Amino acid sequence: MTLRQLWRRLHLWIGLAAGAVFVVLGLTGSALVYQEEILELLYPGIMHVAPGETLAPPSRFLATAQQAGGRVAYLRYPETADRPVQATLDMPGGGRHTLLIDPYAATLIAPLPGQQVFAFLLDLHRHLLLATLGRQIVGWVGLTLAFSAISGAILWWPQLRWRAWKQALTMKWRGMSWHRRSFDLHKVGGAAMTLPLLLLALSGSAICFRDALQPAMTMLGGIRPLSSATLARPAEIGTARSVDDLLAEAQRLIPGARPVFISPPARPGGATRIRLRQPDEIHQNGRSYVLLDAAGTVLDLQRVSELPAANMVFDQLPYPLHTGYLFGAAGRLIVFISGLLPALLFATGLYLWLRARPFRPRA
Repeated sequence: MTLRQLWRRLHLWIGLAAGAVFVVLGLTGSALVYQEEILELLYPGIMHVAPGETLAPPSRFLATAQQAGGRVAYLRYPETADRPVQATLDMPGGGRHTLLIDPYAATLIAPLPGQQVFAFLLDLHRHLLLATLGRQIVGWVGLTLAFSAISGAILWWPQLRWRAWKQALTMKWRGMSWHRRSFDLHKVGGAAMTLPLLLLALSGSAICFRDALQPAMTMLGGIRPLSSATLARPAEIGTARSVDDLLAEAQRLIPGARPVFISPPARPGGATRIRLRQPDEIHQNGRSYVLLDAAGTVLDLQRVSELPAANMVFDQLPYPLHTGYLFGAAGRLIVFISGLLPALLFATGLYLWLRARPFRPRA
């Protein structure tokens, strides 16, 4: 067996063994890329608000959300002034429920539409509906997809002659059989999207293996964030401060940053985590945060602008790279197309493999 035959065999069996999982992860990822745009298109009346002058304090958002019953897991602040605040609650019967709240009047708008559908797609994309085990499987599948993309590029790479390059980038469609059309679609489509698929696969695996990569990050000079569970300690009930005061303190400690998430304590006297985004952060949700106890004492603090380069590579970069946010609207469109591509590659590859297999009638 030659080296090229070995690469072809590996590429074939990876595609047959894991191609269906590639398709599931790709299609769900493409749908999630434009989740907000889809909801805005279907429900324009509740996904937009009239911009006001001043945001209401978070205590009013919490009071509005708690009227629906359940415990507020976190508040999510909008990225733009014309979108509502989202309050996600842990319901008594289990599961989560998200409400849309006017960020200026602090009044309830409506439940977030389509939340069950997109929550299912997100769980399928992140965990394959298998919780922690599924996250590990998705991480290894991402590495497998990266190897498949590399092996496909090696098989596609033409000789260094103009005619060879022209043939490698040409799709012959008119007058050709379905076998040749499938071959050209598989060849050119895979070659054109090799780099985006490789980046998506590696960044997705980095997200799944984030905890496992922490030692490597610290070895290269990075700083590992402290665990909220080990830092949280009950405060005296009489000294407890309001969530409005805690947010003001967090913004004082990280000036110029806008709030993104506020996670109230799970029990009275527990710690409140406030996540913010500094102006120059590449992560769309921000990785700066302040953890405060009920009395306002700072338990942990992270300013992204002060972190070493290793934190940028391991902790800040994978998510905006995986979602395409790092490259703006064009990046999100490339991610969307890349998510559709595994279905095309799997279908054409399976068709080519079935056509190549000799038919043996049963005795």
